[in-house]
Order: sequence, then structure tokens, then C-alpha cells
Amino acid sequence: MEANLFQRANLKDAQKNCVEITKVIEYMTGTRPLTPQERRRLPKSTLQLLRESKRLRIVEKLHQVVLPVEKRLQAMELARDKSGHQGPERTEILRKRCYWVGMTRDVLEYCVSCQRCQFAKAPAVKTHQPLQHLRARFPLEIVAMDFNQLERAADGREHVLVLTDVFTKWTVAVPLSDQTTKTRQSFDP
Repeated sequence: MEANLFQRANLKDAQKNCVEITKVIEYMTGTRPLTPQERRRLPKSTLQLLRESKRLRIVEKLHQVVLPVEKRLQAMELARDKSGHQGPERTEILRKRCYWVGMTRDVLEYCVSCQRCQFAKAPAVKTHQPLQHLRARFPLEIVAMDFNQLERAADGREHVLVLTDVFTKWTVAVPLSDQTTKTRQSFDP
């Protein structure tokens, strides 16, 4: 996917099809500046990109690419998956390879919409009572249980029931298809 995303031919075609970038390329390769009337008709994102035109270069080698709209989602998916769904800060590694106007906002919105990123960056739950140790005197006196939801596996299961014996610390993780009582009662640990 990464090789396809940053192939020179694919990027050139996508940039030519992106209205935002095409106008900037026309301005940078043109012989006359834009008239005030032409500027007023441009979208806000194109105007922001034009303001940065002194920092932009048209080169054959890839340095930092101005990414067209159609490639942005693919780039964010790639960066998020490679960083382990750790939220917008880690997805910002994308900035080293490419750029677009509003990139920080888009990455933040994308990560907020990703359930796995939210789990990775979830704030600690504040308790009202101080936590105390569970003291078990013999095996299976106290069994801790937790449910987690992960990405759907190939066999359709996406839930994990985790059971831990507090005394021995023996842990069993059981993949389940759902969190219904019937499913929980039917598993064989």
C-alpha cells in the first residue's frame, strides 16, 4: 500500500486531478501572477497553499509531497496502522513524508473517529474510593473477569473474555463472537 501511495506516476496523476493543487501548480509554473478576481474565486484551502508557495518546489524526486485530496485518507490509514493506533501525535509522522492544508485537523478528526486509537489513548478511569488489594487465601477463591473488544478476526470473533485467578495469577483468555450471557455460559476454558 505504501509503495502504491508514493509512486511518482500515481502522485502526479492524482495531483493533476486535485483542483486545490492544480491551481497552485499553474500559478507556480505560470508567467503572470493571479489577479484579485481569480484569487477571490479560489477555495480557501487553495489560497492557504498559495501562501506557502515560496516553500513549495516542483521537483522530480520525492521529498515532501503535497498530497492530493484523494490520497489523504489512504495516507492517514497507513500512518495510523504503522504507528499502532496510538492517536494523532504518533500519526503526525505522516508530516515527514507529505503535506496538505489542514493536515493536523484532518489527522485529529480521523484518529477521534478510530475506535482502536481511542482505546490506546483512553484516559485512566478515576475512582472515587481508594483501590485496595484483593487478598485471596487459596486458588479460585477470587476470580477476576474482564471483557475486551478487538478488531474482528477472520473467524468472526471480536470479543475476548479474560479470567484471572487472583491467588495463582493464572490467566485464561477466551475469544468469543459476542458478549451475551448465553455465549459466556457456553465457553469451555
